[in-house]
Amino acid sequence: MDLSVMDLSVTDLTDDDLYQQAAAQADVPMADYYEILYGRFVSLLERRHPLVVLNPDARTPFHDEEGRLMEAVILGTLLHEDGGVRLMRAFVYRVAHRLGVEVYADLSRCWYGIGDWGQIEDEPAD
Repeated sequence: MDLSVMDLSVTDLTDDDLYQQAAAQADVPMADYYEILYGRFVSLLERRHPLVVLNPDARTPFHDEEGRLMEAVILGTLLHEDGGVRLMRAFVYRVAHRLGVEVYADLSRCWYGIGDWGQIEDEPAD
């Protein structure tokens, strides 16, 4: 899969995705622990560490062999262990709402391969 191109149409969203997006747009806070993790994520951005570095020569010791910021990968792993892709989506929708879609896209690239992140799913039957 080409990670440089990500397109998500509204028809790909499940009811839970729409709920999580609405919660993010209304800035409904997550549980305290997840808001703390969100604060940690923002501090990563404030330290000016890019989430994704595609040029191998520009990678820092903070990036893995794929150019992903390791702390962002660890964050995704923690969220996945606690609540699966559903919790990861709740978090990333808040990132998109609070920080913008560019940060959302880079974070999505960091999380590719964690659980089912980045995989297209069929909407569950009612």
